[in-house]
Amino acid sequence: MGCASSMTATHPVSPSNSPSNSPSNSPSDATPSAASPLSPALDTLVGSQWIAKALANPALPGRTTPRLQFISLTQVGGNAGCNSFGGDALIAGDNLRMGPLGATRKMCESSAMATETKFLAALESVRKARIVRSATDTQLEMSDDTGTVVLRLTRSE
Repeated sequence: MGCASSMTATHPVSPSNSPSNSPSNSPSDATPSAASPLSPALDTLVGSQWIAKALANPALPGRTTPRLQFISLTQVGGNAGCNSFGGDALIAGDNLRMGPLGATRKMCESSAMATETKFLAALESVRKARIVRSATDTQLEMSDDTGTVVLRLTRSE
């Protein structure tokens, strides 16, 4: 069904991936994005909750409303429209990565399952994010490694 088999992420975030000033022994942790300071905008994601409004531009079906919560700088969770999910996150500058994400395996109607599969895949493809404020709401625009916006979410009050 496109969902992972557990609620808990399979690879814990190592201390070298968390924002700290401690040196890293791993060459993969020495990338510029991992060492970048947090942007004030993305730093504010911690503790926030978001409702998916558009997945790769089309609106989502009305009965399926995926939600995303930034639990910490290294953990996300939420509901993908049918199942609860959680997993690792890395926020550095305007860079945002999520995954691996694990989800419960409850069966729902086929449209909800299809939306869930797309939503979780979109989250794992995210490489950058930006917060866009307007007079009516605050949106989180997430793009993949090509710069294409793959997901738009609205901040939940």
